[in-house]
Amino acid sequence: MNTIDLATAVSHIRQVVLDEHRGSEWFFFVVGAGISVPSVPVAQDLEREFRRVAEEYRRTEPPPRDNALDRYSHWFSQAYPQRRQRRDYLRTLIEKKAVTQANLRLAHILLDGRVTRLVVTPNFDDLLARGLRLIGAAPIVCDHPSTVARIEIGGPDVQLVHVHGTYWFYDCCNLGPEIEDRAAHSEETILTMSALLDNILADKSPLVVGYGGWDGDVIMTALRRRLNAGIRSNVYWFCHTRDEATTLPRWLVEHPSVYMVMPPAEDRSPNRRAVDLGQTQQSLSSPKERSALRAEEVFSALLQAIGAEVPLAIRNPVAFLAGQLRDQVDTGSTTGSPDDSYGLASVIERADAAARHYEEELARSDNIEHVRDLLRQSLFREAIHAIDGLDRSNLTERELSDLAALAWDAAYGLFDDSEDELLGYDLVVRLVDGMTLVDLSERVRTAKAVRYKALTLGELGRRDEALAAYDEVVQRYGEETETELRMQVAMALVNKGYQLRELGRRDDALAVYDEVVRRYGEATDVESREHAAMALVNKGFQLGELGRGDEALAAYDEVVLREGEATQTELRKQVARALVSKGDQLGELGRR
Repeated sequence: MNTIDLATAVSHIRQVVLDEHRGSEWFFFVVGAGISVPSVPVAQDLEREFRRVAEEYRRTEPPPRDNALDRYSHWFSQAYPQRRQRRDYLRTLIEKKAVTQANLRLAHILLDGRVTRLVVTPNFDDLLARGLRLIGAAPIVCDHPSTVARIEIGGPDVQLVHVHGTYWFYDCCNLGPEIEDRAAHSEETILTMSALLDNILADKSPLVVGYGGWDGDVIMTALRRRLNAGIRSNVYWFCHTRDEATTLPRWLVEHPSVYMVMPPAEDRSPNRRAVDLGQTQQSLSSPKERSALRAEEVFSALLQAIGAEVPLAIRNPVAFLAGQLRDQVDTGSTTGSPDDSYGLASVIERADAAARHYEEELARSDNIEHVRDLLRQSLFREAIHAIDGLDRSNLTERELSDLAALAWDAAYGLFDDSEDELLGYDLVVRLVDGMTLVDLSERVRTAKAVRYKALTLGELGRRDEALAAYDEVVQRYGEETETELRMQVAMALVNKGYQLRELGRRDDALAVYDEVVRRYGEATDVESREHAAMALVNKGFQLGELGRGDEALAAYDEVVLREGEATQTELRKQVARALVSKGDQLGELGRR
């Protein structure tokens, strides 16, 4: 199996795009549900919801085969037997959901056009199409076999192929037989998704992001045929986790022209990753995971590599609108002419004037707009240094707030455990502390910045500094009552417990877990209860490490006693962890 890291893969692609100017000829994107998270849940989460609904109607027969496609298909059909029900469910799930950063960054790449203008996806959602329209592109969409003739391979337009359809129509394919049928060839027509993919793959290789590779769907079936016959250039499969490659078929991962692009090989501390149940300490609720390669991260790296310009629709949306009006409307030779009964020439004149005013405003706040442009190009380190270099003495409250938000985005986007990342978090705090009126969102952002600073310091082995940062979160916000701030304090305390353990201060760590339970154990909101349960599980684990097995069992039992009847998924997960950990502890005590 060929495995490379993100930087190497991007270097390969950049060479083709910038040095040989062949990117749009050689590549196309295959993207899956991973680019639409969190706006749209992934299949695994949907499967759990389908099963819950099916069980409400006592439809509990298990799927005939235990693979991802069959489980998803089975429980979807059990929960919603009618096609229109499934269409309506998907519409409720997807409609008007926010366009994710991954979709926006992919749209930016497609508008630039040098990597490719073609995307193939099994997704039902329209987030990418909406993202493209948001930044000024009008994509051609193919979402049914009868529309494949719309796609001009190598054409100048941005083109989206939804191989299983879109959520608007009841003929979208979301059950196993429907998906397999979409993958089939036809002896009667070439207007099939299968034939279209064969034609695309004859010239181009996929850059695969956020797609789990359901063996048997039209994408995997066509890719297998092409790999068996030989493919012209490399396939780059960006894996969300290192385990993803183990779930993919051997014909794919062992092919010499397929490169599996992996996240880092190991994490240095459990607070950056998901941890196997019962084997080590809880992941401490930190979303900062080194063992995952996010879709947004992939697209950001590509944008950095090719140096894509900021779209006009984002840089100056008023000028973009004026240009759209001018291109689309015949206003006649003068305002008020018989050919301009709607007075559109006057509208365009006013839009042009507004665009000039907007540009003047940008010039007045040029430094802040420069930071925004750096972020739009995924130049996170440069953005942090640009913010740090600004004279902040004369900035308004609004400008300070905007810069704090930009500093957070830059630090979180950088995500590399560097001094620059730490500087970004410090800038958030300094900027908010310089404000007179601080609303809840800014306080939450500050709490997150300090907590992420602590996480990063812990990752760097600077544990005493990390402890001080966790204490700062508690000192600043420990008495706040808003749920969003309580969550940040709870996570800081649980993370602090881990750092104390790493320093060998076990009794202090246990005391911190007790503090979490004291603060949040009797709360009514799910988030606080989740962290209290999490603290108890971690306490049990550490007691087990200290050889205090009976006390560890008592901690696990307390989780079950508190939350054993809970119906919320977050709490049920903690109960499951407690029970699995209790089983392991009983085994260590010889009480099998």
